[in-house]
Amino acid sequence: MIPLNKDDICPEFYKEFVSKFEKKVRRYVEKGRIGKKKLRPKVKCFLEYLLSDDNLMSLLNCPANELKPHAEELCKTFDILRLRDREHLAFRQIRRIFVDNTYTTEFPKADFIRALDIKVCPYCNRSFIECIDKNDKSSPIKGQLDHFYSKERYPFLALSRFNLIPCCSDCNGVGGKFTVDADETKLINPYLLEDTNGMKFKMEITKSSFANIEECANSIKILVEETNQSGLEQNIKTFHLQEIYQSHSDVAAEIYLKGKLKMPQIYRQTIIAMLKPIISITEHDFNQLVLGIEDNPKNFKNKPLSKFKADLAKDEMVF
Repeated sequence: MIPLNKDDICPEFYKEFVSKFEKKVRRYVEKGRIGKKKLRPKVKCFLEYLLSDDNLMSLLNCPANELKPHAEELCKTFDILRLRDREHLAFRQIRRIFVDNTYTTEFPKADFIRALDIKVCPYCNRSFIECIDKNDKSSPIKGQLDHFYSKERYPFLALSRFNLIPCCSDCNGVGGKFTVDADETKLINPYLLEDTNGMKFKMEITKSSFANIEECANSIKILVEETNQSGLEQNIKTFHLQEIYQSHSDVAAEIYLKGKLKMPQIYRQTIIAMLKPIISITEHDFNQLVLGIEDNPKNFKNKPLSKFKADLAKDEMVF
């Protein structure tokens, strides 16, 4: 799990979106309709509440650690928010106002992901989610947004920025969090993580010698463990980290064998000296250039498998 930037400074593009969204909500209230359907009285009452004081911004900009309490308090005050029946008109109206707006061009999805300054999925640290604009001006390549608290259970949180987690399609899909309730399973929101130390990757070797690197890879069992009482055990299970990282046993084998080389400090300094006429590199640069391992946790957010590689490398004393 990789922490997400929880900077309290709200991006300007998001403020602009909130302003446009507020105007849309105000039009619904003034017209008393959503499309061809008359606005249900209790839905109107909830929208009027949001338009008063600073309640809409408070909802959309609610901190990650306050999302659940805030949602529960709103559900107590407005009973329509407790509805779960898709056939109920009030539920459909709330869903249309909040959820449908998430997928329109009005919500700056690409800008939202870019603002978080992360290139790989925070749930698995395996897949790129970086937004890339194509030269032909067609739809950009971008990651997905997971609603940490389900839009089925809490549709009114569908646009709250700390409820939106940029992630890959695997983690957001059927094999990941798609059918999982964050409430019931007590998942940890990436916005609430302070660092990457809440889980650790390890490997077990079932043989002492191998005919080739493939045999070495087949002799490795990957383990993913919760550490520091982080509460991430359920995240590990939900995103099947142990299973998916077992598929990277070949990467683990490379690190294991590099560890057996026991590169002396003099070798490192020799390589650094040889490269000096071209580029001046540090020990950190050496780990990246020669070993292919990122050892700075602050950079894990930009490189796939980086946490995995760093944990194994430290255990095998590669650096």
